Amino acid sequence: MKVLLVDDEKYIRDEFKYFLSKYNDVEVCGETGRGDEVIPLVKKLKPDLIFLDINLQTDSGLIIARKILEMNNPPQIILATAFDQHAVKGFEMGVVDYIVKPIIEDRLKKCIDRARKNLQQTDVNTVEKTDEKIDKIAVKKSDKIYLIKLKDIIYLEYADNKIQVYTKVEKYYMYMTMKKFMEKSEGSFIRTHKSFIVNLDYVNEIIPWFNYTFKLRLKYFENKEIPVSRSYLKDFKNKLNI
Repeated sequence: MKVLLVDDEKYIRDEFKYFLSKYNDVEVCGETGRGDEVIPLVKKLKPDLIFLDINLQTDSGLIIARKILEMNNPPQIILATAFDQHAVKGFEMGVVDYIVKPIIEDRLKKCIDRARKNLQQTDVNTVEKTDEKIDKIAVKKSDKIYLIKLKDIIYLEYADNKIQVYTKVEKYYMYMTMKKFMEKSEGSFIRTHKSFIVNLDYVNEIIPWFNYTFKLRLKYFENKEIPVSRSYLKDFKNKLNI
C-alpha cells in the first residue's frame, strides 16, 4: 500500500513515517507540506492512501480532498486534524477515516486496517457499488437534513467550497462530490462545467457562445446562464445530438 503524507509540520510527517515503517505492506512513496504540490504528487505517484492535514498553512485540506475525490480512481484519504469535529465534513465527502494529532499508534493501526480492507475488496464489488443508482438524495439546509427527489433538482453548482443544489423553490447543500453524484444519479443529468451539473429536463434555451461553446437558460432561473465548457462540450453535443 503506497502512502502519501501531507502535513506542513515535518515532525508530524516524521512521526507518521516512524509508525508506518512497522508495517511490511506499507510504503511511504512521498511527502509534502505544501498544498499546491498535493495534486501533482497524486498524479505522479498514484498512492493508494493519503494522510492529509486538514489545516495546512496556505490551503484547506478539505478543498484539496474534494479535488482528489473528483479524480478518476482516486486514492483513499485519511484526514489528520487536531480537532475531530472538523472531520465530519470529510466523511460527508467520502474520506475513509480521520486521525487526531498527536498520533496515537493504536488509532493509526485502525486507520491502516480500514484502508487495507478497502483495497482488498474485489473488483466485482467495486463495480457493483459504482453501478448502484439512486433516485433521491440527502441534502442540508439550516442545519437540517432533507431527502429530495433527483427529478426535482434543476441544477447543481460548486461555489464557496460547497455544492449548492437548486430546485424551483429551494436551495440546499450537499457534500457528495460532483463526480459521485454523476455516478449515482438517474435521470437527465449532464455535467456541463467543472462547477455545474444540469438536469436537461429543465433546459429552456441553448445559446451559442464564443469558441463554439454554449450557455444554457433554465426553467425557473431565466436570469441564470449555465456555461458549457469545452471540456464537456463533446459529451453535451452527443447527448443532445447537436
